[in-house]
Amino acid sequence: MLMSLTMGSFVSQRKSRRKEVVAENKCAPPFCEAEFEIRWGMGVDSITELLDLGMGRGLIDKAGNHMSFAGSPLGNGRERSRDTLAASVELQSTLRQAIVASGPVRPGRRVEAEA
Repeated sequence: MLMSLTMGSFVSQRKSRRKEVVAENKCAPPFCEAEFEIRWGMGVDSITELLDLGMGRGLIDKAGNHMSFAGSPLGNGRERSRDTLAASVELQSTLRQAIVASGPVRPGRRVEAEA
């Protein structure tokens, strides 16, 4: 599903949120799921991936639609939070280091780990 975001008087990049399931794999367990965002002209968006991983591990605080990381506000909404992360390389590296420090997560096993 392609969608265009309007910000002000112009239309920003097209993006698509995808959820894929690997049904057959010779090297890993089957039926693992992956969810990611694809942006036109960029490919898989790594900054949005940082946001998703940070929210999934509890590093990014989300109060309603407002997101913050380590006391500093990222923005109101997913797109503005992404823009804030894209503008600050230091904030990206700090978030990436915090995600790595929080430990590994076995892919496809989140439901079993929470139960």
